[in-house]
Amino acid sequence: MKRTALLLALLLVLAGVGVAAAQSAPGAIAPAPPAAEPAKPAPATIDKGDTAWMLTSSALVLLMTAPGLALFYAGMVRRRTRSPP
Repeated sequence: MKRTALLLALLLVLAGVGVAAAQSAPGAIAPAPPAAEPAKPAPATIDKGDTAWMLTSSALVLLMTAPGLALFYAGMVRRRTRSPP
């Protein structure tokens, strides 16, 4: 238990050092000069491939719902044990 807590603390310290190092680099990214005229965004278009993928992935999620719930609730059921004679 101590070993796991020590490893977790070490990982948190290393993550904190990484964040601090990333924030302490002054002038790493120069600000962009102001543009004379802002660029107009392209008009939004609906792509048929994106729509087909969303429909396919939604259907797969719906198909996974029933077996997933069945396995979840089956895992919550306790097995009956026989009483000793």
